[in-house]
Amino acid sequence: DGENYCAYGGDYGYEDIRTSYNFCLNGIVNPDRGLKPAYWEVKKVYQNFGVENGTSLGEIKLINKYYFRNLSEFDIFWEIKSDGEVLINGKLPDISVPPQNTKTIKLDWSEIEGKTSSDIFLKVSLQLKNREGLVPAGYEQAWEQVQIANPEPSNPSDVSNYPLLDLIENGNDVVISGDEFTINFNKESGSMTSWIANGEELIKQALFPNFWRAPIDNDMGGDFTYFARQWKDAATKSWLLNFDVVRISENIIQIKLRRRLYGVMASMMDETYTILGNGVIEMDNHFLNGALNMGDNMPRIGHRLQLPGSYNNLTWYGEGPYENYCDRNSATWIDKFESKVSDQFVEYIRPQENGHKTKTKWLSLTNENGNGLLVSSMQQFEFNALDYTVEDLDMDILGDVRLLKHTYDIKPKDLVELSLDHKHRGLGGEDSWGAPPLEQYLVSAQQQYKYSFVFRPIKKGDDVIKLSKEWFDVAK
Repeated sequence: DGENYCAYGGDYGYEDIRTSYNFCLNGIVNPDRGLKPAYWEVKKVYQNFGVENGTSLGEIKLINKYYFRNLSEFDIFWEIKSDGEVLINGKLPDISVPPQNTKTIKLDWSEIEGKTSSDIFLKVSLQLKNREGLVPAGYEQAWEQVQIANPEPSNPSDVSNYPLLDLIENGNDVVISGDEFTINFNKESGSMTSWIANGEELIKQALFPNFWRAPIDNDMGGDFTYFARQWKDAATKSWLLNFDVVRISENIIQIKLRRRLYGVMASMMDETYTILGNGVIEMDNHFLNGALNMGDNMPRIGHRLQLPGSYNNLTWYGEGPYENYCDRNSATWIDKFESKVSDQFVEYIRPQENGHKTKTKWLSLTNENGNGLLVSSMQQFEFNALDYTVEDLDMDILGDVRLLKHTYDIKPKDLVELSLDHKHRGLGGEDSWGAPPLEQYLVSAQQQYKYSFVFRPIKKGDDVIKLSKEWFDVAK
């Protein structure tokens, strides 16, 4: 149909010819010379420069890992950011650090003393002083980021003066409303089916547990087929065992539910929605593992929902800007990033799980009016925000490999699918024909998990950073 795409083994006819399909399309550069996210990871782990915190504020250790170059051959720039905003920056004077040596230096950071309510990070950039062959002066040869201050926990917000909440139960419908918002739950499915805030609908498809990812190439060659299939339908075919509506006070209502997960030997998921009079929803989740789970690990544990496609402006505070996973995030750094949702999609030649982010503290999705949704947590979380669904990228892992998808098989949709993960399985890569990710990057199904999210409607002009730090101490 006139659409360009990259073909791979099996696309050229001759069904009797043996093929490995897309097996060899696993480099860090695409056939059209486009760079995959793994390209930046390789560059980062191969760099010959490092930075560590010293023993006092303003003290840093420069590490020269080169064997034949002095760091005096480079310009070294630094900047300090708080919540993604630059506090101070500068350039180091010429400093001699011989090959395979370190040097500790002292900088004046008096401006950041006493700033205890924010993350504070130092990023140091090593750049070429002079042109070297085809590489221009100013090229960033290496960089490093270190955290120099952890925020002190704030006090919980006082909820006693929040506006009153109205509660209506009508058959299977539960309607909770307050100033400028209305939230609907369905007792039969246990789902939040609608959330209207600031006059606009936030929900296209209900928030629901999720344990599945579209298999990546390493999943196909590893042990994914042996354990993962049972988690694909664990949530979507689950049974709702309990659904309780509890009015805690005039301005706090809780929805408590329990699901028995399908096909994973009596595993359960407890979900508690705490709706506050200011329109905030705090969601607490508790995964209870079954005693006889057939598989030791699962692809991910979290929730997903869909927003209307108009909420296509993404901002997040966490690892970025590139796609990253728990075992491939050396080349990303903590900062505040902005992106269109459509730009989050990573076009792998065989469509699969992509666009993930780790170590996130908050994210927002807004429309052209600046209205939208803020998601935060007291725990770091992971997420995907795509205009494709998991099903679009998915495949039958035990089916006919000749049905593997190509980029022309999927089209962006008028939606934003937001996957919020407590944990997400690593990518692996020791090999692609049997080895799973290292143990520390697996998601065990043999333990319990507790995690929480805070959902808040926002509008243009809101101080998102300040709102993201609010937390609530409500009896569960």
